Amino acid sequence: MMSRVSRRAFIGGAASAVVSPVLAQSADFQNFLRSLRSEVRTAGVSDATFSSVIEGLTLDPGPVASSRKQSEFTRPFWDYVNGAVSAARLNAGRAAAQRAGADFAWVERNLGVGRQVVAGIWGMESNFGTAMGDKDVLRSTASLAFSGTRAEFYRKQFIAALKILDEGHISRDRMIGSWAGAMGQTQFIPTSFLKYAVDGDGDGRKNIWGSTRDALASAANHLKVDGWIAGLPWGFEVSLPTQFDWAFGDRTARHTFSKWSALGVRRVEGSMPSNGGAGLFLPAGINGPALLITDNFEVIREYNTSDSYAVGVGHLGDRIFGGGGFAKAWPVKEPQLSNAQIAELQRLLQAKGHSMGTIDGRIGKGTRKAVQAVQKSFGMVPDGHPSPAVLARLRGGV
Repeated sequence: MMSRVSRRAFIGGAASAVVSPVLAQSADFQNFLRSLRSEVRTAGVSDATFSSVIEGLTLDPGPVASSRKQSEFTRPFWDYVNGAVSAARLNAGRAAAQRAGADFAWVERNLGVGRQVVAGIWGMESNFGTAMGDKDVLRSTASLAFSGTRAEFYRKQFIAALKILDEGHISRDRMIGSWAGAMGQTQFIPTSFLKYAVDGDGDGRKNIWGSTRDALASAANHLKVDGWIAGLPWGFEVSLPTQFDWAFGDRTARHTFSKWSALGVRRVEGSMPSNGGAGLFLPAGINGPALLITDNFEVIREYNTSDSYAVGVGHLGDRIFGGGGFAKAWPVKEPQLSNAQIAELQRLLQAKGHSMGTIDGRIGKGTRKAVQAVQKSFGMVPDGHPSPAVLARLRGGV
């Protein structure tokens, strides 16, 4: 019979065997961090900052698990946009805009970017500074650099985060963000911080966490650096004539606002701008709102490449400062394609010779352009919307 002492020793040994892979991984993580020292020095980060960060830093499995999740279904465009302009968010945004009136005025005066779009980004990214995430950015980016699906990308983010800390913009305990390393009221990833962040309040730090002016100025500077055109709207809703000429239906082709007026296209709220041009975008197809989008829409997409994000930002900003909702209802009862079905549609489009980039089950500009081309060949309305009807025709091999 095994003695009590022997049994205790046996159980302890078994437990050690169970946890040893974790201990081994922790050792590997520390070795990985130490291996970055030369690269970190080249980036200009002091040894003192680097050592203080990696000492005792442990692997966080949460961000790694999140990076490997795949959404099964695409969220309908209108769900995203309607969520962006919920009553609660609009109320919060109007109150925040009033409090930050002087900050918006400073941004407009010094950076030439209107308060509407900046407020839209502020609301979408952090609910006006109230939802910045609670993850340790250095721990998250280090963990993702060690074992995430985009290790090289997060290696750069970790080193950039070290540089931000070393430059004294924020203290170690306040450098928080999302699991993916997006930080502060603007949700900048660390490399974006180094490229775009601005010291708006003149205190010598670029504090996108605690300074509203720094945060708003940084968001505006992101847009400015990426090509924002002062005085040009991001876009707006229009009504199309019954006999619309679909030769002008390509969203990437810019036509002057006077040309759109000549084609019988009418702005739903207000008059057409006197200068500039736009392309036609029907995010939910011919049965949903029609938008004229400008080059500034594409600048918003540099912040986040999602079309729904760009519309959400623009529409939220407009609504905060008195704009109305969409006049044409979204086709909420129409069936939508799942991510798997969109990927199938992309493969079928590719088989027909249409190039749209990566087959990823997501609806982007390339996919919409390819859909528009096959819709024309099928004799369908070429609105660029990847509907179940388009997938059915492609499956039929027509």
